Amino acid sequence: MVYCLDPKVTGNDRYLCFNLEGQCRLEVSPPEGFWVVGCRKSDLSLDCLSDLCNFFLKISPPKKYLQCLEVVNASSPFPWSYLMTEKDYRDYIQGVSDAARQALETCDTCYYKMVHRPSRSLLKSLDRAFIDQKFLSKVLKNPDLTEGQRSLLETFSPGSDGFAKKVKYNQFSSRTGRLVVEDGPRILTLRKDLRKVIRSRYDNGIIFQLDFKCLEARVALSSVGKQSEKDVYAQIENEVLDGSHSRDVSKVATLSALYGIGRRELSKRLKISFEVAGEILQKIHHHFEVAKVTERLVKESRELGHITNFFGRKLKSLESAPHVLYNNYVQSSGVDVSLLGFEKILRSVSGFKIHPIFVIHDALLVDCHPDCVKSLYDFAREGEEIPGIPGRFHLEIERIT
Repeated sequence: MVYCLDPKVTGNDRYLCFNLEGQCRLEVSPPEGFWVVGCRKSDLSLDCLSDLCNFFLKISPPKKYLQCLEVVNASSPFPWSYLMTEKDYRDYIQGVSDAARQALETCDTCYYKMVHRPSRSLLKSLDRAFIDQKFLSKVLKNPDLTEGQRSLLETFSPGSDGFAKKVKYNQFSSRTGRLVVEDGPRILTLRKDLRKVIRSRYDNGIIFQLDFKCLEARVALSSVGKQSEKDVYAQIENEVLDGSHSRDVSKVATLSALYGIGRRELSKRLKISFEVAGEILQKIHHHFEVAKVTERLVKESRELGHITNFFGRKLKSLESAPHVLYNNYVQSSGVDVSLLGFEKILRSVSGFKIHPIFVIHDALLVDCHPDCVKSLYDFAREGEEIPGIPGRFHLEIERIT
């Protein structure tokens, strides 16, 4: 249980580090393996760990001192020891230290180290995207463009070097860990046809989109120990629905089961009878063992106030309906699978002129040099094995520009 307080917390230019014996010392930088309090950019951020575990880590100084900062309009880090009385400063540092110790005693660090840290590494490794300024200017002048899409496109406006800002994602603002753009190009809600605003930095280079095929269905099957073929929906069409319905019906029905859509809505979507819709859902629910998984999640939610996804991430669950718990479980597990998979792919292509630029939920956009196209396909062809979850997750590659 080793940790240190960031200079923004201590109010000086050093890290206050605590060892296993509770002894403390000042260091210029955090020692290897030490958790850091007060810095979310750290590789071992205790703030991020606390968020993942729904633990409130109190590190703010007493309110009266924060009000002083507002009056003088001071910025952080601030030399707290000069502002506070000696007793208040000691109490403040002791309080933060106690909170850090309690967080490490309470929080499970395994998920952070095995899943969250690699996913953060992926997001940090994203490069800036090169922008087709002629396309951007042309589209922005289009009178038919909605104000919403215009606002999104403007976030792609490049600097003098032709590159947009680097995208920054928030991994904590949604309950399931689904990414939200915090700063930079708002790629997640940009219309697909407008992604042509992104251009390769290389002559004759290509922007590719890598997608995990049938991701959530594959995750749901893997989580109950079942193997899935490359095309999960065709597999369900043949093995679960006995070939009596098309692949399209199989896909819609499977996603309906995973998202908690009932037979009445399914019958409307597929234009089939209420009875047939019920039979299809019943077979798919049975195959995915939805009732068994949901029962476990409901019990976990009632007893703990949260559920955990396949990898151990805690998800707040108070007052959530059973079908919402199941969907949150599958969706959150899918987020982890995609980020772990993409991080693994990028390690494989390290050294090639292949630049990751955006993550769009279960897809990754890369800027690829023409000489590296074959290598990208070779790495993606066999799919990915994700540590900790059975089965192979297959990829589709689509050319964007």
